Amino acid sequence: MDKRAVRKGGKRSPSREELRASYRFLKSILDSMLDVVIVTNPDGTIRTVNHAALELLGYSEKELLGQPVGTIFEEEKTFFKGTGLAKLVREGVARNVELVLLSKSGERIPVVFNGSVIREEDGSLAAVVGVARDIRERKRAEEALRESEARFRMVTEEALTGVYIVREDGKFQYVNPALARIFGYTPQELVGKLGPLDLTHPQDRPLVEEKMRKRLKGEVRSVHYTFRGLCKDGKVIHCEALGRHIEYQGRPAIMGNLLDITERVQAEEALRESEARYRTLVENANEGIVVIQDGLIKFANPKFYELSGCTESDLACKHFTEFLHPEERAAALEGYQKWMKGETAPSVYTFRAIDKQGKVRWVESKLVLITWEGKPAVLNFLSDVTDRVQAQEERRRNFERLRKLLEETVASLAATVELKDPYTAGHQRRVSQLACAIAKELGLSKERIEGLRLAAVVHDIGKMAVPAEILSKPGHLNKLEFDMVKHHPTAGYELLKHIEFPWPVAEIVLQHHERLDGSGYPQGLKGEEILLEARILAVADVVEAMSSHRPYRAALGIEKALEEIEQGKGTRYDPQVVDACVRLFKEKGFTFAAR
Repeated sequence: MDKRAVRKGGKRSPSREELRASYRFLKSILDSMLDVVIVTNPDGTIRTVNHAALELLGYSEKELLGQPVGTIFEEEKTFFKGTGLAKLVREGVARNVELVLLSKSGERIPVVFNGSVIREEDGSLAAVVGVARDIRERKRAEEALRESEARFRMVTEEALTGVYIVREDGKFQYVNPALARIFGYTPQELVGKLGPLDLTHPQDRPLVEEKMRKRLKGEVRSVHYTFRGLCKDGKVIHCEALGRHIEYQGRPAIMGNLLDITERVQAEEALRESEARYRTLVENANEGIVVIQDGLIKFANPKFYELSGCTESDLACKHFTEFLHPEERAAALEGYQKWMKGETAPSVYTFRAIDKQGKVRWVESKLVLITWEGKPAVLNFLSDVTDRVQAQEERRRNFERLRKLLEETVASLAATVELKDPYTAGHQRRVSQLACAIAKELGLSKERIEGLRLAAVVHDIGKMAVPAEILSKPGHLNKLEFDMVKHHPTAGYELLKHIEFPWPVAEIVLQHHERLDGSGYPQGLKGEEILLEARILAVADVVEAMSSHRPYRAALGIEKALEEIEQGKGTRYDPQVVDACVRLFKEKGFTFAAR
């Protein structure tokens, strides 16, 4: 027996060969490990490293053995020679400490370090064994996650939409400023303290709670719903939420988006109320309301069915013109087509319609171009105006009878004047011809021209109050006689003012000897104080009188008459009336018609 193998106390010490075999065995185990293994001597020099350490750090075993541990540990000064080593030596173990290894190329390699202390039998420090795991991939993932979260926060912090993350306990893990503002909180008041149910109207909490439960359990990946929210000040708002199931920090969670849709809900409610009001108005309107599209009646209210005597089935697939009187159809279709093309067409017109029983009614239609179910259409408001049209027709007939009576009265009066003054026979008739021609040249309406015609026919009726011998006197009149003649416009007015003409006939007769500059009679009126009809009559009266024979002189002719009015243009006579009269004779060949 080798005496060197025996120690004090009788215990046998392993032989040198056995130690070498044991070391090779342990070294093979260490080299097979994927984690880095480093063994240091009590003085902090490297005693052993495994293959994984050499491969990770880029050293050879020869380059590291005996080197200070600081060669490969960045934290050597703080961990191995400071509090770290003291704690390791004191406690005998270190678990999950994050350190940095330094490769031969200078790369800093983050690792998780676990260490143990090996002591001699006498308790002195024999060695320190450290196992380190490369956590570069984890660090890169963590960094990517931090960057992703940073981007997420950057986006959500500026978003107008509320964004939140809810964890399993129902509390907010994250809220962005927009969500906090919607409910009147700060993010700090919500995160970790409140959850979605705390911001939900009590009546809607069962709904929201059920949605959250299903998403947290992963029963549904996402869900879209609306609910009533409860603000910090107690105000109730309407919210729209979209939430989805996610894994957050390794645990199930909900990430959601939230919109305050209060204004939209209120607008929709207002729209529904408005539609209800309009539906009530349409259903109870006293007018027939019809929508025509592509020539077909797409909608009709009860009043239209009442007016037409039709039912809804009667309207199906029928062109709207089928409900019109045959003589009205072409014009109605033309107007409808113009409306659909955006061309100008009357928006209000009256036509004859035929109801289901064949009765003809007069209908007034008011049209509006609208969009109906995405396509252009015409909205019609229809009123039965049969009674009104019939009343208007009766008034028209009565008016025509009255007009005929007035004309007969005026003709009788004119004939009376001509009987008294045979020398001026036909004068009033010819003045009426010229006055009406001038008025038409000036663009007066037919109604005004008719009033002027009647006034011209009797404009000298006041001469009935002048003695016949004065009217037919061949010589010059003295002042008294002339004053009597000048009184005839007033006398004519007095005779005519009690007759209810539709036009100012009496006033026209009264003013037909007034002059633009105030030199006329009987009132000395000027300019616009004189009715336009009276200014026309004044010119026609002068032209006819000068161009015709009188007892006291021969006819002067048209040329002298036109010369007279042109000389008085702008002073005695209205310029536009004079110009129109001259055009009639010189350019348009006007002549007095024979009786």
